[in-house]
Amino acid sequence: MVYRSKKRKKKLRQRILRRFLYKFLLPFLTVFFLFVLLWNSGFLKISQLKIVGLERLPRERVEDFIRQELAGRYFSLFDKDNYLFYPEGRLEDNLKQGFREVKEVEIFYDDFFSRKLRVEIKERKPKFLFCLKKDKCFFMEEDGYVFSKLPPEELKVKKNFIVFLTERDSKVPQFYLEEKEFTKLRTLIMDLYNLGLKIVKVVSLKNEEILLKTKSGASLVINLKGEVSKIPDILKKASLKDDLKIDYQKKDFKNRVDYVNLTFKNRIYYCMGGDVCQSNY
Repeated sequence: MVYRSKKRKKKLRQRILRRFLYKFLLPFLTVFFLFVLLWNSGFLKISQLKIVGLERLPRERVEDFIRQELAGRYFSLFDKDNYLFYPEGRLEDNLKQGFREVKEVEIFYDDFFSRKLRVEIKERKPKFLFCLKKDKCFFMEEDGYVFSKLPPEELKVKKNFIVFLTERDSKVPQFYLEEKEFTKLRTLIMDLYNLGLKIVKVVSLKNEEILLKTKSGASLVINLKGEVSKIPDILKKASLKDDLKIDYQKKDFKNRVDYVNLTFKNRIYYCMGGDVCQSNY
């Protein structure tokens, strides 16, 4: 009796296993296999990329990058270039990380039935230049974000930009300064221009002070932790003196001014050409 009971139990287990295989596992594997075939079929693959909005970035580089991102498979089974289930969010993020020139990306269907994918890219606008060396410069956005390298053949355009330098680091920063500090600096440069002084070079010094250079080479030293907003008014009052008179047409001092220290509260220290200055700038 014991022997028959064990044999019956064994047959029961085998029957249950076969029923599971035929009724559940085999149909599931069949459907899954057909689903993988459908997912990877040619009529569901992205047929064409339409990239718009590029200005400085080469189209071939961007398209090759996107093709590489769409190559390969999920879990070694599902092609990534499926028109319905491509990695949209990841692709947008990787484009921004792969190209610092890219500010915004939007990807959507251009023509659903022809499987065309439209990639709209907004590039960063160069407002300033950041330079490590004379021949190693990078474009910089209005908020101080440093992005693409200035090609050697375009070095002649340096004269069209305010050049930013730094003594604090030998590496290319992501941002020239913190957002709040750079906003104060940019606003001051604009206010000085309206006052009649055109700044052509900015140097971030090791002691956290900022050196501003005019076209004639005059050095203005400021500290962004001070009351920067008062500097234009202080200079405007100081320009009533003969030494610091401003030529509004030339956008510079009328006389040869070597050094102006604006780090003091409500007063300035300056020296004219040929005088001994307190610091050698």
